[in-house]
Amino acid sequence: MWLDAQLVERVITMRKTTFSLLFIAIVLVCTAAGQEPNSRESLRGLSTVPVKVQMAQGQAFLAEQVQKFIELRLRLAGINVPSNKATLRKEGNAALFVTLLTDGLLFVRVELKQYVFLKRRPTIQTYERTWNLSSTNPTIPHASEDEIKADVGKKLDEFIKDYLAVNPKRRADIEEKKRSGFKP
Repeated sequence: MWLDAQLVERVITMRKTTFSLLFIAIVLVCTAAGQEPNSRESLRGLSTVPVKVQMAQGQAFLAEQVQKFIELRLRLAGINVPSNKATLRKEGNAALFVTLLTDGLLFVRVELKQYVFLKRRPTIQTYERTWNLSSTNPTIPHASEDEIKADVGKKLDEFIKDYLAVNPKRRADIEEKKRSGFKP
């Protein structure tokens, strides 16, 4: 009886690990690791960047902590982040999605999705990724909150750099506020 329970537990663990690895393999095959050279241009003119963190079920507290970390980091860089979740559906129909998988390894994907349309048929619209960066770190089997934030932070730095590169007025506004002693 005890062996049966132990065997069932092993099978469940193996299935979870297999599912996680399969999920990551599919994600890596379906998405490019890194952004296209011209995807930076898709950030031009965005006045507000809502944030949505996606994690496995049962990790709501960690997702909330990571969400706050991301929003603060963007605000400190001078990027407007709405405090209202309803804004996620408005504001230029763009949102920064951060997907985390922490089961057996650390997978992080940061992507900006926007409504886009076909030039030849503008009535056809779809919600697509226009900027992204992702990585898998198998050396961190059970990532701590600090390790997750460090990995997310690296990708956020790239996003912020690209955003400010194509929105120079925002950069000038930030530098002016810093000179006047403004603290976000």
